[in-house]
Amino acid sequence: MYKIPFSFLPADTLKRVSHLTLGVAEILIPTFPFLKFHLEQSEADVSPEEYLSMCITSTLLFFVFFAAILTAIMITIGKGFYIGAIISFIFSIFVFFQQIAYPKLKANKRVGSLERNLLPALQNIHIQLNSGVPLFDILINISMSDYGELSKEFKKAIKDMNSGVHQVSALEA
Repeated sequence: MYKIPFSFLPADTLKRVSHLTLGVAEILIPTFPFLKFHLEQSEADVSPEEYLSMCITSTLLFFVFFAAILTAIMITIGKGFYIGAIISFIFSIFVFFQQIAYPKLKANKRVGSLERNLLPALQNIHIQLNSGVPLFDILINISMSDYGELSKEFKKAIKDMNSGVHQVSALEA
């Protein structure tokens, strides 16, 4: 399950509870046009509507929790009770936008890992090809090596090839 930062609930529980805010998420989804792309790039197993619904639910829980604590503190020290709610609202907005930006952060980290390991993997492929190793065996070797996300991508391609997909099609996917 896809982790949501600053969430008090585990992702599975949050997903079950967030169906209550799914209608609001469907209305707000056009506001975040790149969310679907970033979720796909980070290989999230949730739809953009589900993720946005989970963020809204998590932010509401965050707001209620901190509003209760800050309001109690403000009443104790003699300030107005509404100051705690205002401060909590401001922090909740910050948390919400951090949660929305999280898939982009994960996607950038994944792409960075792919790019960082691409040149060493290509050098390895070149050496093995010059040594006469068959291409399929080279792909298996790369998938079993420690090239991070790149090895994972090659494992997916090997799995597709083993299930009957043509090599070119598997590598393009």
